[in-house]
Amino acid sequence: MRRLAAGAVLLLLLTACSSVPKPATVRVRDAELARLDDGARHAFERESSAQAVNLYAQVLRRARALDDAEEVGNAAYNLAVCLVAAGRYDAAEGFLREAAIELARARANVADVLLVQARVAQLRGNAEATLRFAGEVFTHPFSNPGPGHRAEVALLRGDIACDRKQTDQARALWSEARALSRASPDATLVAGVERLGGRILLVERRYEIAAQAFDREAVARRDARQLHELARALGRAGEAWELAGKPLLAADRYFRAARSGLAQGGRDSARRWQQQAEQLAERAGDAQRARQARALGAEILPPEHAVAAER
Repeated sequence: MRRLAAGAVLLLLLTACSSVPKPATVRVRDAELARLDDGARHAFERESSAQAVNLYAQVLRRARALDDAEEVGNAAYNLAVCLVAAGRYDAAEGFLREAAIELARARANVADVLLVQARVAQLRGNAEATLRFAGEVFTHPFSNPGPGHRAEVALLRGDIACDRKQTDQARALWSEARALSRASPDATLVAGVERLGGRILLVERRYEIAAQAFDREAVARRDARQLHELARALGRAGEAWELAGKPLLAADRYFRAARSGLAQGGRDSARRWQQQAEQLAERAGDAQRARQARALGAEILPPEHAVAAER
């Protein structure tokens, strides 16, 4: 989020787009705007999505009333980030456009905005728009990318190369992102590098090494407090360990993915991972692990619903 302390990041599902801005310039802020902004930031950090959206909308209204281009740009960007995290991409796009216009008007850095626009395009499956926005990080007259921004662009391009099975190009972009992430130490970037590396290794059918990469991604997601992506990383690790012929390791990762996902309200994905954990544990003859997975399944699907599902 813009104006947050170093390490604040965008909570994006799928790969997370790092959103670490330049430090805010020293300026006297409107007291009411600052109060609303602090409340919105705390709501975002607590992952209270609806409250964060509501409060950042209030911040944006106040900034518009003040006719402060930089504050409008920051507020529109932060509101868009919350909407993206909630899966409301259509609503987010208009605020991202407003953020880009207003920050440029204030002659402020628009690199964060362009990266989120690229990530939204990727989430929509629009590779061409993803690459266009990613390219603008380097060509926009008011974009001043740092090592973290450059690493994120490399990861975006690497993901698309991986989707297209262009593994040589994907690996070169992975190497670039890894080198850049060392100059901008951030758990989100570390996680993104591990995720892309794991994806490349899966394409190359090097399943055990891929699984290890996804395990490292999960640790980095935990460090970054990206809990939705933590569950997904554990799920990816489970899939890779299963492909590597390590059913007990796969069952462990699937179980942990299901447990984390359920705690966050993701019942459908938790059910899928839980079933994988239970089946793999049973096949491997690990009765204790299978019982643990069944107990979790009972939490996901209460008995009355389980009976109905069997019918």
